[in-house]
Amino acid sequence: ILNIKQAVLRCDFNVVSLEGLRIIRTSLRQHMEKGSKVIELVRQRGEAALQSVEHPELHQFVYQLSTIPQIDERLKCMLFHVSFKESFASCQKSLSTLRQALNMLNSKRVTIQRFFQTAHRLGQSLNRGSSGAQVAPDVFRSCTLDKLAQTKSTKFPKLSILHLVVALVSRRDASHLFNADDLQLLQNAQNLKTDKVYQDCVELAHGIYSAQAICETGVYNCAETGHTVRMERMRKSVPASAVTSLMPSSSPSSTQDLHEPALDPDDRFHEVLKTFVEENLSDAEDLAEGALQVMLAYRELALYFDDLHSVYPPPNSEGDTRKDLCEIFHHFAWEIRKHCDEVESEHLREFIVASTTEEEEEEAMAKFIGCVATP
Repeated sequence: ILNIKQAVLRCDFNVVSLEGLRIIRTSLRQHMEKGSKVIELVRQRGEAALQSVEHPELHQFVYQLSTIPQIDERLKCMLFHVSFKESFASCQKSLSTLRQALNMLNSKRVTIQRFFQTAHRLGQSLNRGSSGAQVAPDVFRSCTLDKLAQTKSTKFPKLSILHLVVALVSRRDASHLFNADDLQLLQNAQNLKTDKVYQDCVELAHGIYSAQAICETGVYNCAETGHTVRMERMRKSVPASAVTSLMPSSSPSSTQDLHEPALDPDDRFHEVLKTFVEENLSDAEDLAEGALQVMLAYRELALYFDDLHSVYPPPNSEGDTRKDLCEIFHHFAWEIRKHCDEVESEHLREFIVASTTEEEEEEAMAKFIGCVATP
């Protein structure tokens, strides 16, 4: 028990692993939530009373760890420290995937725009002379794709407006829209979710800023509650009557004895944390800046396609009415590739050429398919 306590004080992660720290913190928090009965027992009857209870080793374990000042906050900082490299690598990888997906969309945005302009012109031809017709969009809308795919021709039920739009754009544009690698990249980005990637990167930076504040001011700022806690150093001996670190009535401003015991040399928490911050602060800040740049790129695309309110800010829950731009374009890319293959297999472009004389392609196509059935 004392070896574990010493390892916690020294921040010796070779002795106390990530899983061990989690178990310790969970046990101590449960003890506090149930009224800190072990500490109260020691306060009333002395440490020897722990030998007379059931499972004395477990009670002694809880008591010994509870003598460490601000043990819950320490353990939280230590968990952040020991998991930082893995979390940082994960954030970097996710951010890179999201950045690649947005860069790919940005590189194709002119071609995508031409696609929707073609849909707009076709819609105008189909709706000409119809008093109740709605003009097809000339810009991207999150709901546009489904409507294009669902609206069928009455003369050719196998064909949708999306087939016709694909057939009207050039083969070059159709082939350059999305390839198999683009589709996979969008699927990966969709699975990651833009908001989660951004929040994970920002939270990592906030975590290291909290650690930096402890090093510079000795105060820990809890992001969840907004409370501040002064992180004290361990003394060589703490009498049972003074153990208050996990008691509900504890306060960092409690009056202390003027003749406090000397600092415990085993307590290396502040030194270890200072080294950790010095080694990783710059990387964490770069990661947060990268996340901000990616979010700005996401917003710029939403503005370009004139559908900001549908996709920005990116959704942060299942019930959010907004949609993630990567999710929309993954669906778009899948539909486009599917319809491109069907246009080729049905020789739809050849039909268009054969039906076109002096008329514009869109008008010829409107006559070719006749009236359009709504889904």
